[in-house]
Order: sequence, then C-alpha cells, then structure tokens
Amino acid sequence: MERSKYISELAKRASEGRRFMQVVAGARQVGKTTIINQFLDSYPHDSIYESADSVTGSARAWLEQVRNSARLKIRTGNPEALP
Repeated sequence: MERSKYISELAKRASEGRRFMQVVAGARQVGKTTIINQFLDSYPHDSIYESADSVTGSARAWLEQVRNSARLKIRTGNPEALP
C-alpha cells in the first residue's frame, strides 16, 4: 500500500467522534515514522507522538505511562506536562 493510503487512514481515524490512541506498528525501516510525520505536518489539531523504539522492560507499563501522560497533557492543556 502506498504511503498516501496510510496517511488517509490516519486522517480518517483522527476525525472520528471518539478519540483513541493510534498505534502504528510494523517491521523496522518500512517508513512508519515518515508516514506519521507527514500526517502530523498537515494535522490541524494538537497531537502527542511517542516512539517505542527504545522501550525496555514491560511494554504494557510503558503504554500505560504514555496514556496517563497524554491524559494529563489534555487535562491541563499543557503539552509539556510530565506524568
């Protein structure tokens, strides 16, 4: 699938009424970060990007930390808020 189709899918999901965390997963070096950055360049709303490239230990614990951090940033309106 070409990149524009992935970007269109991200745009479609981001425009849904309910806001969910979007996880983009796949093999290494296939363009995931490039696609996300291209999408975010034209996305008109605030967003939070987290990379799992250097996650050590429990992926579940990391994901929970990212989710809680995002909730705090949304609640406080401060994109720099720390968990």
